[in-house]
Order: sequence, then structure tokens, then C-alpha cells
Amino acid sequence: MARKGAKARMPISAAQSSDAADRLAGAPLVRSRGGPGSDAPSIDAPSTDRPGSDGARLTPRVIAFVEANGIGRFAAIDEAGTFSPVARPDDIRDCIVVVPADQVALHWVELPDGLAPAQALAAARLMVAELSAEPIAAMHVALGARSETGATCVALVSAATMAHWLSLLAQNGVSARSIVPETALLPAPADGLVRFDAGATALCRGPDEAFALEAPIAALVLGNRPVRALTQAEWEGGIASALSAPLVDLRQGPFARRRMHVERGFVQRAALLVFAILAVTIAAQLVAAYRDSAASGRMEAEARSIASAALPRGRSVVDPPAQLKARLAELGGGAGGFSAEASMLFAALRETPQASLAGLGYRDGALSVTIGADAPATLATLRTRIQAAGYAIAGPPPKRNETGIEVQWLVRPQ
Repeated sequence: MARKGAKARMPISAAQSSDAADRLAGAPLVRSRGGPGSDAPSIDAPSTDRPGSDGARLTPRVIAFVEANGIGRFAAIDEAGTFSPVARPDDIRDCIVVVPADQVALHWVELPDGLAPAQALAAARLMVAELSAEPIAAMHVALGARSETGATCVALVSAATMAHWLSLLAQNGVSARSIVPETALLPAPADGLVRFDAGATALCRGPDEAFALEAPIAALVLGNRPVRALTQAEWEGGIASALSAPLVDLRQGPFARRRMHVERGFVQRAALLVFAILAVTIAAQLVAAYRDSAASGRMEAEARSIASAALPRGRSVVDPPAQLKARLAELGGGAGGFSAEASMLFAALRETPQASLAGLGYRDGALSVTIGADAPATLATLRTRIQAAGYAIAGPPPKRNETGIEVQWLVRPQ
């Protein structure tokens, strides 16, 4: 039974969430009365032209009805705004959930204009605290739509009940886009009450009230109040209009849908970091390419220098490898002679960047080389590499000069 509120307006008792389906585009409304001479209230009933009949199409929605023992049934609203029962759909990730009317109490309160959402919620919580059968701290308070008279709908439901519903939905694979009480699906009359009997529960709604009663005692509670009974067809035909601007959605506050929120500043910093990484990577590649090009130039210059030292004086260097090969043929060298030893020497020099060739000669199967280096350790490294290739080294100790140290070696196969 609905309990009276402290306010002059009747704060409704339990509001049962019946078809929280989403009739997104409101149906054209027509004013209707009970008949000539009738004192039945006038209501904004949905016209026979359903939402979407004027060419606008709705987004199809699935509705899940929660009952005492679980999810009782499913329904759907198609693009034309037509409500129809359906079997359990394959995709129930974004549906409207309708909860029992006797678990949600709806009240209408006068809130000052200009309040921030948090302030309005706090004020509403204070106003309805004395109307709650349970401690207000254990209740979930949700703000709804404002009526034409300026009163705001406030829903009261146990926080434990909300948690139970969400757990039940999760167990059944249902993702609720919104949760509405069943009484929110009734059309709001201009005056008086409209009534729809959903089984053993009588759902009632007035301009600033909505509540549920046990059907057998509804007549006693309502007394002589003007009431217009809705048919099944009228109730179903008004669901799309009712959900185009829902009376109240319980999915707010601690029970709101969780959405990932990314700060704009974080996105900007991440973009700058990615740009910096790309810039550094590209710069490193450019530097590596420049170093490779410079090393190639130094190798070519070194080859020319070696060729100049090996060729007779006055002969210009055009193609160092070909000219050295021709010079080797002149001196009677061949495979395993100068070419093999020179290749070994050049390979060892390439692996020892701090060493350079200052002079090269070939006589009697041995290379006579002058090596410049930055430190004795470099010469030791070069000597180890030459010896590892199967060659013996003889010569005086190194001497220091302006650029480092210099040594003359006689390199021959062991």
C-alpha cells in the first residue's frame, strides 16, 4: 500500500519498473477522456500513430523485466516504436531493465533552481529521509525528471536491492543501459489518475505521483478519486513515449555505468611523448646513416692511400683494387700471396677502428706495414687479430709521434 508523504503531493509508494523499454521518440499525444459526462481524468494517451510513423526511425531496444525470482521475460521495441514480447535475445548487452514496482518508492519534491547535481541530490535526500521506511543511509536516492508543476521526481530504493539486481543481471549476461521502475512506463495524465493492472499489482500514476497497490485493495485506497483504467494495448502503445524521456533512471550515483574517463591533458602528454620517441628514433637512424656514410668515405680514402703507397711513384690511383691486383701480377704475386695477406690486414684494420695504415710494402712474400694507433692497447689488439689469422709479426717497438704511436711490422704467413 502506498504510504502518504510529508508533502502535500502524494509521494508514491512502490513504483514497479515494468517496461523500461526505450521508446526513444515520443509518440504524438492525443487528449482523451472516459466518455461524455464521465469524470475520468484526461490523459496524454499515445495516439494510434506510433513513434516513427512520421518517418523518424527509432533505435531498436531490448527490455528485460526483473521479477521476484529473477529475470521473468524479455520484450523489444522496434524501429517503428512497436512493443512486443520476445524470447531471450542473443545480444543483451545494452538493454533497458524494468524492476518490480513494489521495491521502488517515488516522491515529488520542490527543489530550488540553480542547484548543482550534487547539491540537488543532497537536498532531495534530506527531504525524503523522513518518508523512508529504512534508514536513509541504507537507501539509494535517484533524481528523475521535473514535472510541469516544477516538482522533481525522487526515487528511493534499498542499496542492497540495487546491488542484488545488478548481480542478478550480471549472472544472466545482461548489461543494463538504464534501470527504471514499472510505474514510469505509464503515461502521465493532466489530472486525476491512470491505472493499469499488471497481474496482482495495480500501477497508478498522476501528474505528480506514481505508486503501486495490491489490486484487490486498490479501489479502497483510491476511494472516489477519478481514475481511468488503461487497456493492455494502451499501456503497450505508450511505452515508447514514456521512455523517450524516462521519469527516473536508477542507474546513477554509485550504481551508474562505469565509463573510462581519460583526461585531455593526459592524452596531450602521451601524444607529445610518442612524438618525442619517434623524433629520437628518426634522429638516431639519421646519425647512424651519416656515420656509415662517413665510414665508407674513410675506407675509400684509406684504400686510395694504401694503393698510392703500394704503386710506383707518379702513378695516379683510379681503381685501387684493380691497380693493386695488376701491381701484384707485375711483382709475380698470386693467390695466397699479396692479395691474401692484404685482405687479412685490411680485415683486421676494419675491426680495429683506432688503428690506421700509414704505409704498405710487399717483398719476398711478406708485408711491410707502418701502423698508427692511439694507444699500445690498440696495437696489441691488432697484433692479436693478425696472429689469429695465421700470420707472424716482427718489428721494433712502437714510437710516439704527434698523433699517438707508430710501429713498423713485417707480416708473413707462419
